[in-house]
Amino acid sequence: MDHLEHFKGDNILTLLYEKDKDRHIFHIKTFSSTASKLVKIAEEVLGRIMRLDKKTGIFRLEHEVVTQCGISKDRFHKVNGNQWENIYQKIVDQYADKTKTWKNGLHWANTNGYSPKSMKKLQGCYAVDDSTWFYFLPQMIKEENKMVYFLIDKGRTWHEGEEFWIFESYIPELVKALDLLSHTAFLDNGWLDYYIVSKKYQWIIGFNHHNIISCIGEGLNLDCFKNH
Repeated sequence: MDHLEHFKGDNILTLLYEKDKDRHIFHIKTFSSTASKLVKIAEEVLGRIMRLDKKTGIFRLEHEVVTQCGISKDRFHKVNGNQWENIYQKIVDQYADKTKTWKNGLHWANTNGYSPKSMKKLQGCYAVDDSTWFYFLPQMIKEENKMVYFLIDKGRTWHEGEEFWIFESYIPELVKALDLLSHTAFLDNGWLDYYIVSKKYQWIIGFNHHNIISCIGEGLNLDCFKNH
């Protein structure tokens, strides 16, 4: 089926037609719309695609980590959709620097700095090997038998609407997950910044794209880095 379009101002007249075996054109349907309406429809469709891609992306990452690392979803999983916003907001309230704008969240906080209050509890920043540093996590985090939050920064600023994927994990499983992700460009999602946060919000560990970890809060054991 072919079509012809006629533009007049903001109006678009579309004629649908087909050709018979003798190549004679016969009319199928005519309808009209406006450019602004089509733009709105296109934006709605794009929004749905982006939301679907976001859901597909986080589900795929969870599935691949669990499958390729041979771990249980009870030990590593994304947080429930209705919990995501509340968890992220609590972390932001505790650690995000809002001195420039109240909208600012965690994006690049591990590079540009955390809130002034939390920076008073800065335990240290260390240059690390991005593919091995996480093997120290069992030494750094005393509560190895409890879950932590694992936040992947998808790289959007507060202007664009920050996007984080948030998971819950035990430390041994998180080490396995990071080993996989650090060798696969986060399963082809790119080399992303990420955070590990106490579920009691007592501390945060940030890893940035400069291969620097920043450690804020109380309860972390950093002797493994201080001794190197």
